[in-house]
Amino acid sequence: WGPAAIGLSLAYVGLVMALVQALVVGPVISRIGDRRALMIGLACGAGGFLAFAFVTAGWQAYAIMILAALSGFVGPSANGLLSRLAGPERQGALQGGLGSLGSVAAILSPFAMTQALAAGVEHGFPGAAFLLAAGFALLALGIVVWRVLDRGAEQPSVVAEA
Repeated sequence: WGPAAIGLSLAYVGLVMALVQALVVGPVISRIGDRRALMIGLACGAGGFLAFAFVTAGWQAYAIMILAALSGFVGPSANGLLSRLAGPERQGALQGGLGSLGSVAAILSPFAMTQALAAGVEHGFPGAAFLLAAGFALLALGIVVWRVLDRGAEQPSVVAEA
């Protein structure tokens, strides 16, 4: 991978993610609801990360990105679901908490992923960071299945109302 291939791949990632966000996320969440969309997004994210861990040819990364782009369901569906669960009087606290968690993740993730990459490369497996990311996505999916699905009937999606 040279500079041109890296630039092309990043442009492709941006295009695929933008298309999913603009054309797929809203209509799908409106149709299937936040809970299912969240589970699909986490499962696709985990599957994408797992597949990226074992890429042996550049073209494979381009194919996997289509699956991984469906992780774009996670943010909007999680925000919609959590917003409804928190209720109108707790929206500020919820959004502040989510912002704080995002900041902590932005601080810790680079350290964790570079350590996983370094350890993986040292042992002949450069995909270790992707396995760690897949593990976190699967952990999140497990929490969603365990804690969110037992909360009763699905409420209308915030995305559908917008």
